[in-house]
Amino acid sequence: FIESDEAPSFAAPQVFFSSDRRLATFEIEPSSPPTRSLVGVPLTVTVVDGARSLEAKVDPVAAPSDATSLIGMLLIALLGGVILNLMPCVLPVLSIKLLGILGHGGGERAHARWSFIASAAGIVASFLALAGVAIALRQAGLAVGWGIQFQQPAFLAVMVLILLLFAANLWGGFEINLPRWLLDRTPAGEAQPSLTGHFLSGALATLLATPCSAPFLGTAIGFALARGPLEIVAIFAALGIGMAAPFLLVAVWPDAVLRLPRPGRWMVRVRVAMGVALAGTALWLLMVLVEQIQTAPTAQDQASAPGAITWVPFDSAAIQPLVAEGKTVFVDVTADWCITCKVNKLAVVERGEVARRLSAPGLVAMRADWTRPDVAITDYLASFGRYGIPFNAVYGPGVPDGIALPELLSEQSVLDALARAATTPAPAGG
Repeated sequence: FIESDEAPSFAAPQVFFSSDRRLATFEIEPSSPPTRSLVGVPLTVTVVDGARSLEAKVDPVAAPSDATSLIGMLLIALLGGVILNLMPCVLPVLSIKLLGILGHGGGERAHARWSFIASAAGIVASFLALAGVAIALRQAGLAVGWGIQFQQPAFLAVMVLILLLFAANLWGGFEINLPRWLLDRTPAGEAQPSLTGHFLSGALATLLATPCSAPFLGTAIGFALARGPLEIVAIFAALGIGMAAPFLLVAVWPDAVLRLPRPGRWMVRVRVAMGVALAGTALWLLMVLVEQIQTAPTAQDQASAPGAITWVPFDSAAIQPLVAEGKTVFVDVTADWCITCKVNKLAVVERGEVARRLSAPGLVAMRADWTRPDVAITDYLASFGRYGIPFNAVYGPGVPDGIALPELLSEQSVLDALARAATTPAPAGG
């Protein structure tokens, strides 16, 4: 209830709870249009829950404008893009990044600067392309998610081919040259033809490094996909600039790489090694492609090893009945192409105390495989405001609506969530 001597009466409130039920949002409309601003008008708010009630006096403040919210989210997107460089998902493209750095040792400042600008441009261009795809999918009424390109066999096949071409390029099979129309518009220098390669390397690194979510990235993506095309483009551009930040910093201060040893015979061996790494990445994507084409494995198949956690197939409709029985439910949304998911599994979920807890009586471990498109899983992620993986959530008597865990798991974060979920709340009214 809201009361005030200086404000009109209010209609019944609409209440919205956060996923962990620790935050309630009340939407309350005036019964009639106010004749004055309510900012600064003292209000008495009374919240009633059964036999309990709480009364407090509040002074309304002006809501932040959409522009303010967008600016704040752009900053979050920038930070998320920077952090994406540190996520395990970038492992397949480390060879591309390292080679781009090592190749400038002892070179010219202008050449180094333009090369890193080209790499940064490739990264941002890829993010803008992903934004365009997201907008097109939304306009078509299709599900949108982060990294969903890895669910498409055609995309994987193209990536395998491109990676093999890059590997062949590193092994000296051929060179990538600029088209004449672009060559005429770049600064003079003997290394001009490599700018196209740097641009394509940046674009490829982005496409391969974005199958997994990251801290702050999920928040920014959720904000963008809940709004219009302009916000989507702005947020994705900010993510791209954030991921390209290391390249832009080197472009501003190229001396950081010019002090490296000048390329020589040792660089030939490095190129061969990096080519092997790219070929290995192509092999990994080929294995993911084969898994997608074959029959999907069941969750029970994934738990066939002795002592492994017994995973049951994901079923969102079964969660609440299990919680009503007093059980704790741990949901793991994963995919074959999600490297961060595999890191979480090997480092936290399937080892030590966490594995023992997930195998204990009264706990149900539920796994959702998002390797292929699955509308039920996409909708489930969206219910938490998430559009990418890894994603883990815990349900129980203490958190019947579930609590989402961070993208990078730690043993303590999982154990704390399990303990909180298993706690039976005190009955209302004492």
